[in-house]
Amino acid sequence: MRRTPVLFLLLALGCQPTSTSGPLSSPDAALDGGDACPEGAKRCGGACIDVQTDHDHCGICDYPCAASEVCQGGHCALSCAGDELACDGICRDPSRDRNHCGGCGRACAVDEVCVNGACGFGCAHGEVACDGVCYDLMSARGRCGACDNSCAAGEVCTGGVCGVDCPIELSLCDDLCWDLRSSRDHCGGCDSPCPLGEVCSLGVCSAACSSGLTDCDGACQDLARDRRNCGACGARCGEAERCVAGACEAGCGIGEALCAGGCYDTNTASAHCGGCDQPCARGEICSGGGCAGGCQAPLTECSGTCRALDVDRNHCGRCDHPCGPNELCVDGGCLRPCPDGETDCEGTCRDLSADRNHCGACDRRCGVDEVCSGGRCR
Repeated sequence: MRRTPVLFLLLALGCQPTSTSGPLSSPDAALDGGDACPEGAKRCGGACIDVQTDHDHCGICDYPCAASEVCQGGHCALSCAGDELACDGICRDPSRDRNHCGGCGRACAVDEVCVNGACGFGCAHGEVACDGVCYDLMSARGRCGACDNSCAAGEVCTGGVCGVDCPIELSLCDDLCWDLRSSRDHCGGCDSPCPLGEVCSLGVCSAACSSGLTDCDGACQDLARDRRNCGACGARCGEAERCVAGACEAGCGIGEALCAGGCYDTNTASAHCGGCDQPCARGEICSGGGCAGGCQAPLTECSGTCRALDVDRNHCGRCDHPCGPNELCVDGGCLRPCPDGETDCEGTCRDLSADRNHCGACDRRCGVDEVCSGGRCR
């Protein structure tokens, strides 16, 4: 049987064929009554969704990424911290990884190490090459003090020595010492990461650093006082040095002692309790310079260290609650900056023009036979 062409059949029924030369209407426009979704977006569940970045609708509607992934360009990708890269499903640090130096798959030669994203024959200042990778032996748990020395579970590496303590300004999270005021992964408390694109400033995630602080790879640092970023990001002071007004100087701060190449408060440091190299037994903590099963009143245990919550700027009122860079901790509360003419030095207001222990800058002490006048030792 001869078939009638579709076009003649339509004409016979009085129908006019739709022109194919004009633009076709969008499905989104039909659903919206003419209001289409923006370019790159799709209608999912009655709402316009940017499927290029949406975690629950990545690429297409109702296609969620895993909890550890982010949506990038419509594809799920591993979420890595800071400047790390996802290489073969694993987060890598391209600044120091020999097999992914400067980018995924860029391997260094057998006798080279990766320093700041470039292959070379030496490590950065303060680091040592162990099995072709540069480590800071003062803080690396798996290379503590020496390439073949690993700390036990529950211990941290401070000053090249394994122990249960973190330096006074740091807190213990996941067996590592972190600055809760600036760490993007532990911002204001352990396991409190900042979202992608934000920095950790004074223990709070924000879009930019607070006044007086500098963004160092997502961590807001005080370059005038930070030993690990003294005067510039990544500029570390020596083992027995402190950072004063952006410059490294020899000596520890007030109330601290130089032990095993690091500065410790011997009243609270369990590895140096009451004096250098006097460790407490496992399970004990150091309180008032003596080892005990718990903190002595009015001190409170915070991550294995006794803290005075009424005056401790990093643990003000409660554990892991830091005050701002110019705030004081008084009676467990963070207060406004010091009065005019005075400067906050580790939680105490000082007159830098006349204070012998803080002459011209915090912790800059005059000699035995000197006085402080006009901010200078004379």
